[in-house]
Amino acid sequence: MAVTCAKLTWLKYILSALHVQHFQPVSLHYDNQAAIYIAADPVFHERTKHIELNCHLIQDKIQAGHICTRYVSSSNQLADIVTRALSSLVLNFHLSRKGVVNLYTPSSRGGVLEDESSPPHH
Repeated sequence: MAVTCAKLTWLKYILSALHVQHFQPVSLHYDNQAAIYIAADPVFHERTKHIELNCHLIQDKIQAGHICTRYVSSSNQLADIVTRALSSLVLNFHLSRKGVVNLYTPSSRGGVLEDESSPPHH
């Protein structure tokens, strides 16, 4: 989260230098609810002592209104397409959500996967 927060801050500075103003907080989507709660909590607990510096960075940006954290479940992480090895079922699910279809699939449905138990569509 800290690395992404730093990159989002850098992008806002670049946009500002190009005279593009962005006044709303930037949404930082993350799939770890515990990390989101820790980042939003200004009181540190003993078990989070080793990540205190990163938490301060994120907390400062949240309190200043530069970013806001949002939870997104792991199964809905579209970035996984380019960052992880996925099963073909999960990969096809994410690709279909992005509108990517295989034009060479011998189906009149544009590459949408059919359930094997369902009868073929004609």
